[in-house]
Amino acid sequence: MPLQTEANSIPLASNDDTSPSDATHDQQRYYQSFPGAQYVLPSDPKEGQRFDALLLQHHVLKRAFQDKLVFAPIVLSPGDSVLDSGTGSAIWLLDIQQELPMEVNLYGIDIESRLFPPHQSAERLQLSIASASDLPAEWTHKFALVNQRLLVAALQVEQWTVVLKELYRVLTPGGWVQLGEIGTQHSKAGPMTERHRQLVKALFAKRNLLWDCAARLPSMLEHAGFTDIHVEEQSIPIGKHSGQAGVDALTNFAGVYRGLKVPLVKAGITSSAEYDELVDLMETEWNEVPTSATAFCAFYARKPLV
Repeated sequence: MPLQTEANSIPLASNDDTSPSDATHDQQRYYQSFPGAQYVLPSDPKEGQRFDALLLQHHVLKRAFQDKLVFAPIVLSPGDSVLDSGTGSAIWLLDIQQELPMEVNLYGIDIESRLFPPHQSAERLQLSIASASDLPAEWTHKFALVNQRLLVAALQVEQWTVVLKELYRVLTPGGWVQLGEIGTQHSKAGPMTERHRQLVKALFAKRNLLWDCAARLPSMLEHAGFTDIHVEEQSIPIGKHSGQAGVDALTNFAGVYRGLKVPLVKAGITSSAEYDELVDLMETEWNEVPTSATAFCAFYARKPLV
């Protein structure tokens, strides 16, 4: 299956960082500008490396759940279709394709193409630009499984309801959705971590993003019509006191938080120098406080057969 190059008549972004036709360039980072989107993290090659590198985000999350990629109790068969919503670098699809029959159809959508893998790495995938809040009409009842994770920094409060209804629509009767989000339980690493947490909460409030979406997702899934709702939550240790896993997590989350600097500064919440210093101090705190950790939740739920 070929790598698709467009959806909803929106052209793919150029891979040339010198011509960011569909992104905002600020302080050497690129941020997407899809109409109406509020995603606060960068969408550029530097961010792509964070997504894809062996020691970083995908592998940190996968390791936390004992290398499990599919949480729903489903066996995918030839002819089934799978959608990765908000696919980013398509790393989840690239990984799971190793476990599935060639005849399983793999789709990924995102509002930004800059992180899409090279064509030769994604020959089996159908990747396109689209919004999870407005999936193609012809996808109704198409997918046996929909995966989506880490859109807490992208979806506004009212958009969550729309997106979950869209995911429900495109699932086959009896199909499963699985969502991954930062959990509601965070250990108290120390004052620097708490100070940073308050800054991010302030940014989310300004952007009308749902900071505590993990706490609300079970009820939102039920409201959207899903049944058999399950939650798995794991604690991810952060810092050198937890060995390589902790070092990997620190590298990843520090990269995430450094990517928030431009939106925080633009919102008038902090200054560039103050924020750089805070993240440095927070990294030191993570390494010094052995209880430093964050939680990650996997939610999965079923669309009824009738």
